[in-house]
Amino acid sequence: MPQRKIQILSENTINQIAAGEVVENSASVVKELIENALDAGATSIRVETKGGGRSLIEIADNGSGMNEEDLRLSIERHATSKIIQAEDLDSLSTLGFRGEALPTIGSVSQMNLVTAPASGEGRKLILSGGKLEEIAPTSRKQGTTVSVRNLFYNVPARKKFQKSVGWDTSEIHRVLNRIALSNPHLALTWVHEEKTVFSLSGEDQGEKRVAALLGEEFASSLLPISFEEESFSLTGWLGKPTVHRPNRGGGHLFLNGRPVFSHFIARKVLEGYATRLPTGRFPLYLLHLSLPPHLVDVNVHPQKKEVRLRKEAQVGPFLLRAVEKGLSGQRLPPPPPSFSAQPHSYNPIDYPLPKEKTSPSFSPPQVFSEKRHPYETLDLIPKEETSPSFLLPERKMLAKMGKFLLFENEGKIYLLDTVAARHRVSFEQITQKIGNRPIQTLLLPIHLEFGGHEKKLLEESLEQLQEYGIGIRPFGGDTFVVDALPVSLETDELPTLIHHFLEEGTLPPETRLGKALGKLPFRGVSSLEEGKTLVNALFACQEPDVSPSGKPTHTPLTESSLQKLFTIS
Repeated sequence: MPQRKIQILSENTINQIAAGEVVENSASVVKELIENALDAGATSIRVETKGGGRSLIEIADNGSGMNEEDLRLSIERHATSKIIQAEDLDSLSTLGFRGEALPTIGSVSQMNLVTAPASGEGRKLILSGGKLEEIAPTSRKQGTTVSVRNLFYNVPARKKFQKSVGWDTSEIHRVLNRIALSNPHLALTWVHEEKTVFSLSGEDQGEKRVAALLGEEFASSLLPISFEEESFSLTGWLGKPTVHRPNRGGGHLFLNGRPVFSHFIARKVLEGYATRLPTGRFPLYLLHLSLPPHLVDVNVHPQKKEVRLRKEAQVGPFLLRAVEKGLSGQRLPPPPPSFSAQPHSYNPIDYPLPKEKTSPSFSPPQVFSEKRHPYETLDLIPKEETSPSFLLPERKMLAKMGKFLLFENEGKIYLLDTVAARHRVSFEQITQKIGNRPIQTLLLPIHLEFGGHEKKLLEESLEQLQEYGIGIRPFGGDTFVVDALPVSLETDELPTLIHHFLEEGTLPPETRLGKALGKLPFRGVSSLEEGKTLVNALFACQEPDVSPSGKPTHTPLTESSLQKLFTIS
């Protein structure tokens, strides 16, 4: 292959490359355009979208608008009114500053821009695929309207790898929620497919706005906080310690008016809760942190999603003091005696097993709440006895090595794969093939987020999941709430289970469940006594010989099979 000469790329090619960093999807277009509007002083913004934002994104604001000179410059790369020199990056007070949004969006779409300053004639600009087609006089009140159509129409490779329209719509919703929450005085309306999703006035503030965007249940779980020290301030709401989640999805952080994520800040907020939360749980919060601009570096991510803080040694203790004061007087109720804060692991036999007809001396151990969060249990004791197909009066546990267990029965030795055995036991307990299915009603419901196409699949599968004892229902937006589970399921594993259950959507429900359970990280046994409990549970199953995925659960170790291990081939 002949070596190519080095060439300088065209301006349009440069813009399309830049668009790969700034314009990830339609939601990032909405974010960039609204940030421009806010930087222009807008107090009222109307957003209209169609086709998940790919067909149309239109942002209309009442900001300062632009004259013709600024309008022409606005579509040039790195033309900005936010900074003049490199030193200005150390004290940014605006949301945007690179001067890349309009030219990069315009390079991968058909864009119209109508604007008018407070005094002066309005102007309309038409840009198609990065090429300026027209600038002409037009009528408009003060402000700017940007219309973006046919996003990625001229970049087939980018368009091919976009996710579903439903996913894009969910992402736009998430972006608009963050903007509305970070700007409590902003009037914001969103119209999607010609239907109004929400319309907030500048008077809709505080908990009223939080409830409108995140739900009444979220808003009712919050405690107000207002804490200041010198040039630092933290305001907003902290979640009550009695309400928490299994992941960080309940945290909303706004730094100097910008929705961001910071591992450092999230960690300090969690530390502020100290022992008020159970192990492995995370708080709800909606916090506005104000710091001097020179302490915040937002120029570390193309879309400004993450920030870097200077002087963390000062910011960290401030956050701890603020959270601790905000939670003063709030304590987690003491757990019931059976609760243990040991690390959780997936264990489908931590509760009474179906009864077997055994010798009088045999009594299955009853352990069903040693390693779980507090919950109420219903129907824990099966009402009918089960006659297993493989019934032995006594099974002697001999040894365990990793996930394997060696046990003896009537003079024969068996090797058990404890992971495959747990898979089978959990499957039959959930599908009620062995006795009644014990259900745990969660005292503290968990919230899960599913957006786009996955959300649609979940809505179609709710009845099936409920039949398996998973008490899941829509909560609003992309959120689903779960308030009941089979006792063989751990809450931390539920998102993985549901995700894989939805992936296998074309298969029969029980096959989907079996495959989904097979993706969970089942653990082995920690003792021979626990191994005995598992063995008895396995042989109470209707199909004890194989896991739902067809993997053998156990095998006899005969003289001939052992001889093969010592035979020279």
